[in-house]
Amino acid sequence: MPLTPGPAFQLQFEEAALAKLHEFPTQSLANTAYAYAALDLPGARNMLPFVHINLAERLDQCGPSELVMVLWAGPSNHFRLTLSTSGLGFGF
Repeated sequence: MPLTPGPAFQLQFEEAALAKLHEFPTQSLANTAYAYAALDLPGARNMLPFVHINLAERLDQCGPSELVMVLWAGPSNHFRLTLSTSGLGFGF
């Protein structure tokens, strides 16, 4: 039985995405953060911390546009993001 958009679909989508985030290139991580924030998806509080953790581990591979997308996504979802020479930090 295929899932239609709704809470069950969203939950399964997020579980599948979380399992694969470590495989996402940095551009895909930035796109994911931007999409969750821009669309104000309900799972943003669950997904964005894991997106940021995975991105922070590869911060040296990020380009300026990817950093801007992720930094923009944080405040729009009530995250506090910081970018310093030691990496990307976040909190609620």
